Amino acid sequence: MSLKKNVETLTDAATRSFGRIVNVFKQLKNMGIGTYQTLYNSYVCSIMNYGAAAWGYVDQNDPQVLQNLVQQFYLGVNRYTLKAAVQIEFDWLDPKFQRYKKRFGRNEGQPSASRGL
Repeated sequence: MSLKKNVETLTDAATRSFGRIVNVFKQLKNMGIGTYQTLYNSYVCSIMNYGAAAWGYVDQNDPQVLQNLVQQFYLGVNRYTLKAAVQIEFDWLDPKFQRYKKRFGRNEGQPSASRGL
């Protein structure tokens, strides 16, 4: 399987997982940002970061597009809203940097040697 196909497959799976978040969001109607971010990290990021170390340094746009969709959904804005304004509201790490963090074994900004491993 090629790298691009692998990224597309993971993005499709993460998009389906986002559908679960949408269902929970609609049922609760008053979900806080902390709960929403926890669901995003649990359902979507765990899938998107799977195999991040093997992706290499190739720029992938699909994960960023999905994160933008997730953020826009919570805020209730359309796709024409400035991405910078949406990202300021959330202050989330871009998927590209999440993959770098995963690839280099960083956890919570700490070097892997200082985690006692």
